[in-house]
Amino acid sequence: MPNDLGSGWVSPAFSQVVAQSMSSDLQDKGNTWINTGTSFGILLTGPVALAFGEQWRWSYVLFAIIALIICWWNSYSIKEENQRVRMFKQIKFKFKPLVKARFLILASFGVGFSSAIYWTFSRSYITAIHNLSVSESVGFWTIMGGAGIIGGIAGTIIHSIGLHRSYQLGVLVVSAAIFGLTLSHSAAIYVSALLFGVSFIFMTGHFIVWGSRQFPDSPSTGVSISFFSLGIGQSAGSITAGMLVEGISYPFAFILFSIIGLLFLFCRTTILPLSSNIKKQ
Repeated sequence: MPNDLGSGWVSPAFSQVVAQSMSSDLQDKGNTWINTGTSFGILLTGPVALAFGEQWRWSYVLFAIIALIICWWNSYSIKEENQRVRMFKQIKFKFKPLVKARFLILASFGVGFSSAIYWTFSRSYITAIHNLSVSESVGFWTIMGGAGIIGGIAGTIIHSIGLHRSYQLGVLVVSAAIFGLTLSHSAAIYVSALLFGVSFIFMTGHFIVWGSRQFPDSPSTGVSISFFSLGIGQSAGSITAGMLVEGISYPFAFILFSIIGLLFLFCRTTILPLSSNIKKQ
């Protein structure tokens, strides 16, 4: 998925910038706001697509221009001299760090797998099964994107209830959102979009914090591992969901994926130390 590829490249770099540029008490909050850019983009997609109408392909040009402007702004704002706060000890790629991050990898894969059906088939579901119009499906997508901005509060939630409980909360809401789309009431459909938008961005922010804590000397390593696992899960989930939708039905596939998502509720969030020194979390 292009979105996963972009996030997978950019988020680790920004997590490193956060670690170097922000005080330790603000890093979790800073990290969880990184991926809300995805939500702002989705929020703009609906109105832009409607504005361009039949010339919707030109909307890609508009977003490409916006991306170039943001790239220029980042290169201007993130100065090399401002990053020399401290030098990070590089973690060489070995199998042992992956073993230490196994809970993070499993959880990221699970959320990616279970959420894939929503990203791939939610709009076709509401038009094919619930008979929503194209404009209503655009509204559905826009609500989902706008709600994702709220997911940036993940850092605050983690500080309030801890890494494990916030993970469980996120998984529960993602699964509830997937199941909610199977309900025929229009209110349930839009509430589902709202919950999914919030919870998915919440979880990606949560994984950034988790990955940064698992690899404190090299936050980008932890975020890269997490987002790679998330992307693999979404790829596998999309393929599986497609076969279920085509072979059985939309409702069955969405209910099954919501149940699968709940299974990952029992993943541990223990951060295993990378050295013999025990690190309290």
